[in-house]
Amino acid sequence: MAQTTIVIVERTVEAMPKIIPAVVNPLPFGSILPASINHKSSFAITHAAWPHMREARFGRIVMTASAAGIYGNFGQANYSCAKRGLIGL
Repeated sequence: MAQTTIVIVERTVEAMPKIIPAVVNPLPFGSILPASINHKSSFAITHAAWPHMREARFGRIVMTASAAGIYGNFGQANYSCAKRGLIGL
């Protein structure tokens, strides 16, 4: 996953060198636990984008979560945990 995110960020920087934000909006996928997708992919994208932001001396990281991360959802403890982890990341 990390190598893929590096390629995505590199291609984005080549195509749009003046655009610096990293918007991270992970969604659950199939039978994979949401926390695995949310935390690992969010970290990987941020980690890959950070050197470009540091070089530009500017950048913004936007991670989207959910009210479920704050208040919880009945029967969705794994989803709520995944979203709360993004708030802490």
